[in-house]
Amino acid sequence: MSEFSTASKSDLSEVANWISSPKQTREWAGPRVSYPIDKGKLLQQIEWPHAWSFCLAKEEELVGFGQVVPKAEARLHLARLIVKPSFRGKGYGVELANSILSYALDQNPKTISLNVFRENKPAIELYKRLGFIAAEREPGDSKSDAQYMVYKT
Repeated sequence: MSEFSTASKSDLSEVANWISSPKQTREWAGPRVSYPIDKGKLLQQIEWPHAWSFCLAKEEELVGFGQVVPKAEARLHLARLIVKPSFRGKGYGVELANSILSYALDQNPKTISLNVFRENKPAIELYKRLGFIAAEREPGDSKSDAQYMVYKT
């Protein structure tokens, strides 16, 4: 059985160790974080003080991480979801995404959004199964070549 809980700074440090290339860094954290990851700057780069950060653990081993970031006009943005490489393809991504989405829905936002790089086909399919659809980026959002998606309520 997995446990979904608030993430700690030490959890984030472990997550950074899962990233082994510039491409993986970009896919996980976007353009704000460069590779190799500077753990001293990472908290600020990923909006730690302003986001709700969560982890998924199996028998006390960290297997997943993700964030919910408050945005303007009662929008919540799901960000930086990642599953430990050795646990991928075993359903933990679905469990993590469902748990984070459930938390976001409990906050009663007007909109829930996320970005996903177009080449990350498994993540896109997962988000579609959860009810997300491709959409136009919100005015004022940073430009990105990632696919912007919103949750259909």
